[in-house]
Amino acid sequence: MASGNTRVFTGFCNTTAAAATTVEKEALGFRPSYLRMLVGVDVYEWYEGMADDSAVKTAGATGVRTVEAADGFTPLDSGFVFGALHGAAAPAYFEARD
Repeated sequence: MASGNTRVFTGFCNTTAAAATTVEKEALGFRPSYLRMLVGVDVYEWYEGMADDSAVKTAGATGVRTVEAADGFTPLDSGFVFGALHGAAAPAYFEARD
């Protein structure tokens, strides 16, 4: 039975325009069930049960939410990969929860 405590990991990474960004396995220490990343003014989220490589994108300029079926998040046993969905090299802030 789970302890009832949720592990939360926050961090910073640099994303690239043409390739996926991997947050190394050693960084988290758990398989995330929720991911959120802020890139520029846009927010990307992934929830447990969503397909690998997908994301919900909220455009910061308009507030429009879309479900993206490619180049999103793929959870790993102890980390995650974020695809090139955002289309630009930029600093990104993320939150991962188990």
